[in-house]
Amino acid sequence: MFPWQQTDLFQTDVSDDLKEEYRQNVFYPMHLGIIRERVSRGGYSTTREFLADTEWILHNCIIFNGGVFMCWSCDSQVIM
Repeated sequence: MFPWQQTDLFQTDVSDDLKEEYRQNVFYPMHLGIIRERVSRGGYSTTREFLADTEWILHNCIIFNGGVFMCWSCDSQVIM
């Protein structure tokens, strides 16, 4: 979907075995698939709206996995 390396975990919703726990901790789920869908249908009026959704991916990753989880670094690279 996206050409960046190490983004597999952020392409789709969390796996079914983690979904209940994830929903208890994350109140605004976001992944690159949602962003791609919004871009393709013109769902963003501004660059800031797009950036806000990418920031939700990083935020949710830190909330769910903790600040030391290795995947937040590859997500922050995508955002940068």
